[in-house]
Amino acid sequence: MDAKELKALLEKAVAQVELQKKANDELTTQVKALESKLTDGAKLSADEVEEMKNEISDLRSKFKAPALVLPEDQKNAVRGFAMKSINEFIGKSMPVNGKGGAHGFGDFNSFFDGAMQDQAKALSLVGANDGTGTGSAATAVQEVLATDLIEYARELSPILGQIGVRQGLTREYRELVLSKYPATADGIENVAGTDFPPTATQEYGQVKSDVVKIMSNAPITDEAFFGTTYNVYSDLLRLLGDQFGVDLSTKVLYGDGGDKNGRGILSSGRLDITNTSGQSWKSTMAADPADARSHEFFPAFSTGVAGALGANDEEKIALILAVSRALPQKYRANAKWHMTEDTYSVFEAVKDTTGRPLLTNSFMDSSEDRLRGKAVVFDETLPQLAADAPVMIYGDLSRAFAMANGDIDYMQINTMKKQGVRYVENNKEMFTIIQASDAIVIVVATTNSGEA
Repeated sequence: MDAKELKALLEKAVAQVELQKKANDELTTQVKALESKLTDGAKLSADEVEEMKNEISDLRSKFKAPALVLPEDQKNAVRGFAMKSINEFIGKSMPVNGKGGAHGFGDFNSFFDGAMQDQAKALSLVGANDGTGTGSAATAVQEVLATDLIEYARELSPILGQIGVRQGLTREYRELVLSKYPATADGIENVAGTDFPPTATQEYGQVKSDVVKIMSNAPITDEAFFGTTYNVYSDLLRLLGDQFGVDLSTKVLYGDGGDKNGRGILSSGRLDITNTSGQSWKSTMAADPADARSHEFFPAFSTGVAGALGANDEEKIALILAVSRALPQKYRANAKWHMTEDTYSVFEAVKDTTGRPLLTNSFMDSSEDRLRGKAVVFDETLPQLAADAPVMIYGDLSRAFAMANGDIDYMQINTMKKQGVRYVENNKEMFTIIQASDAIVIVVATTNSGEA
């Protein structure tokens, strides 16, 4: 690709990113206006609330990450531009006469703005800021790289690959969810003209986004940097993506709700397995809505045996059948099992009454591992079998939990920490939110249950 072709594709990408960002801003304004009305829900009927929720949902479905609307040739042009710019820029951070410093910028945009000045001038890009076009180009590269990082992290972490990516999340994002279903009563032919007491009506609650912040500190030695085959841009994605994926998957699963740790799917803030009284043992719907599970918690299913999936093969088979049926039918089409390989090996050892292995596909061919026809996703960040451990997740994780880029994307190149090494320092923020709490069932190796 020559300079003329690169410039043409890059200008199209810049224009498309700016157009989509503007559209997203307009959608955000509309959503906030509707949400402000919902906060005064007491003045709205249930039908009005539901209609407004549907309108908000429709608007949110129109949010698109700017990088995702770009054709692949434009993305590649942006990546090529960034690759050359970043390689040259990091090269300039080499200490002179033993002296150096941290080349810091407040966010990704200003980092790329500084990194791309020479390349933008070379291509005569016309755009924002001082006429070099670096502001607009930096925005386009920021969007593409941020998306690449998330996708790289999602490839590294199987769990992240299953969780939904939801555009439009903000720091104070709130959403109304149905927290209590309406109650019903037996009907009769009212010959006596009796006055029937009113049944409990549905109730709505709010869920709020959680904030997760991750820091990475990727080192690049002088020898590696000045190697003739070294590509800083590609390694930047790999190094940051590795750390980002590991840290984010840990917080998504186990975040304790502390400052910028989020509330993980398996944390006590989302999974309450207290014996007899835990929220996660309660059903989604109950005859008395007050007895239903809180919309802030995921449902749990007890194995009945501490640290095991059953006392014998029959119980293990029964567990799979029971958990499969515990998931509401509307989520079964895209449901998957999530567990470690060691946990799956327990089922591989199960034999039928004739002594043959239950999971014949694991031995007979190379097809993907399945349980009851549903794919198994292996993730070694999930808990291993132990007493009271949540060892399996079954359901549609993309409907249960979602994440999106946060407000903070900070990067700097630091050459002062250690001699002969420059560090790519990155601070990144993500927003997460619980969605349909009944879209998954969490299997816990415990004797605890909701029964007194």
